[in-house]
Amino acid sequence: MIRRPPRSTQSRSSAASDVYKRQVVQEAFINGVSTRKMERLAQSLGIESLSAGQVSEITKDLNDQVEWFRTRPLEKEYPVIWVDALYEKVRCERHVISMAIAVVQGLTSEGNREILAVEPMYAESEDTYTHLFEQLKRRGVETVWLCISDAHAGLKNAIQKCFCLFYTSDADDDLLCVELGCRRIINKNIQSTYNVE
Repeated sequence: MIRRPPRSTQSRSSAASDVYKRQVVQEAFINGVSTRKMERLAQSLGIESLSAGQVSEITKDLNDQVEWFRTRPLEKEYPVIWVDALYEKVRCERHVISMAIAVVQGLTSEGNREILAVEPMYAESEDTYTHLFEQLKRRGVETVWLCISDAHAGLKNAIQKCFCLFYTSDADDDLLCVELGCRRIINKNIQSTYNVE
């Protein structure tokens, strides 16, 4: 006579199976596997039942997480931000195209780094960077003291327009701007550490 395992063991293995299924679907989705091909992939990995509805539900959860990250509130002040774009192959309207992905990293007043934005752009231009910085402002950013980036003209103009930072092509002036920005951070940290006004 074959004995059934206790229910608690079945429910644990079922929960583990659901977690595994969710991870497989999310990883495949991130890597560009279409919903139609997902069922065949799942079967090849030993996942017996995976409907298109389940795939949609799991990927919706992933989309919700991404949306939360892209719209979460930010701090009012970031003494330093780093801005750069990298080019990736991206699926867009059933085609794969090369697209700029802008990455903005910020240094908080407490000295912690955090990723503020990861946004796709069709091209690097003053308009696209202005849109990116306006999104940061809508999410709460008011003050940026220093922006570190490459010498992209559109990016320079957009950061000046949105955060009133001064840029110049003279290397000595650039070093002066960096030095002043760093002094502000150091002074603020000293003041807050030792309660000095």
